[in-house]
Amino acid sequence: MGGGLGVGFLIAIILTLRICVYAFPGWLNLRQFELFDPTIYSSSMVLSSLGDLVINAFLFFWIILFIRRELSEYTIPQSIHPWKNWVWITIGLALLVVTTFEFANIVQSLVTDAKISFNVTNFFSLLTNYSFIGFLALAALALGYFFFRRCCSS
Repeated sequence: MGGGLGVGFLIAIILTLRICVYAFPGWLNLRQFELFDPTIYSSSMVLSSLGDLVINAFLFFWIILFIRRELSEYTIPQSIHPWKNWVWITIGLALLVVTTFEFANIVQSLVTDAKISFNVTNFFSLLTNYSFIGFLALAALALGYFFFRRCCSS
């Protein structure tokens, strides 16, 4: 039970801090940095810049790794009532489908809507800081999604 409380506490604290950063942007004044410029990349209110995408991707990856470490021994108890098992399976599959579509939407918007080059056929177009940071964000999202999928399927 202690692992579940720790996971819940971590998620609550991170969500609270991220909501505070979005609600009160003057506290950290992140817009002063070029990475947080919405003209480079902006797809939604939550992903309003490349910097926000990187922060959210690394926080997602960190949370998933923490959950995996803390709850690695946990298995969903098999109930004598089959409908309870189906509820857990349905919740896991729904989470997996939603995260799959959200991940695909983020990747698509990063490649098509951003002013960042992901043209891998032209190597010299990739030699920008934004391309490197975009690839880091994609790697963090992909690894986080991979570990999340492993958590949902086990």
